[in-house]
Amino acid sequence: IYDPHGSRLTYCNAGHEPAILLQEQKMVNLSEGGTVLGIDKHTVYQAHTIPMQTGDMLILYTDGLADAVNFRRESFGRQRIIEAARNSREMPAEQAAKNILWLMRKFTGLTKRFDDMALVVVKKTGQG
Repeated sequence: IYDPHGSRLTYCNAGHEPAILLQEQKMVNLSEGGTVLGIDKHTVYQAHTIPMQTGDMLILYTDGLADAVNFRRESFGRQRIIEAARNSREMPAEQAAKNILWLMRKFTGLTKRFDDMALVVVKKTGQG
């Protein structure tokens, strides 16, 4: 949940790939939360709130992006996603998302995808 009045993001991770928040040169793992949703009905999930500043970029993605492999069976992986996001930092959110996907496709080449993938890039611009 993004609060534009206070420029705060409240999130809770339910066992998925942790979102990434790029703030200037710092990378923040948004991993606060709990185990995979639906595994244990007694699991308690913790929400966390973090301030966002102009220029911050939030990257949310499914494991299909990280698990995409090349012909050598190497995964694109979280570290490459982080580097692709850093390389896309100055771009508008839509272009950054396209660039991250292009870098993944460049890495994987023509290998067959075995999982679906989703990628969302949000960039804080201006006030609110």
